[in-house]
Amino acid sequence: MRGTTPIGSGSIIAYVIALALRFGRGPSARFLGRIYIVPLFIPSVIASYAMITFLANHGFVDGILQAVGLPDGAFPKIVFDWKGIVITQVWLSLPFMTVLLSSVLLEISDSLIESARDVGASSWQIFRHIVLPLSAPGALIGVTFIFLGVIGGFTVPYLLGPNAPQMLGVSMVYYMTNYFEPYIASTQAVAIFLLSLVAAVYYVRQQFKREIR
Repeated sequence: MRGTTPIGSGSIIAYVIALALRFGRGPSARFLGRIYIVPLFIPSVIASYAMITFLANHGFVDGILQAVGLPDGAFPKIVFDWKGIVITQVWLSLPFMTVLLSSVLLEISDSLIESARDVGASSWQIFRHIVLPLSAPGALIGVTFIFLGVIGGFTVPYLLGPNAPQMLGVSMVYYMTNYFEPYIASTQAVAIFLLSLVAAVYYVRQQFKREIR
């Protein structure tokens, strides 16, 4: 279940950002449009070490909290725990997912939104009956890409994850190199492939449906 947390969390946050970029106005929306893309240019290994530097026990944030008088251990354990994996994976996947969702939302005509407002529809009704149904297929395709990135991820879980339980990619490498259990590693590799195959089949089916339309 924890392996799916970056997928769900990242998708929801990216969808909210995409909505703000599509329908937001003013300096805050423009500022968000400039900064959300930053993680796309940061390698995962650099992001992982940054998380260790800032969020580990006795790291930068913990040092600040102790400097202002909080006791040692007041900062919750984030790094070398599943929470560190979730935070880093969500942060790294946000730009790609947001770009994809923004392109999907741009396909929704402004005239359609204005027509709904002219007949008295509220913002919630417009979102529920127009924006969400029209953007859902594209959003699900984006989720499949994030799923593939998370299920096959190694760098972030290896550097930030706990000793146990481990994500499949890290566990597979350990069984192959440290425990000398190639059969278990091969079984895990097949499991990753089958899960990826399910996502690939879903993506291909969605593409065929879009072409038929």
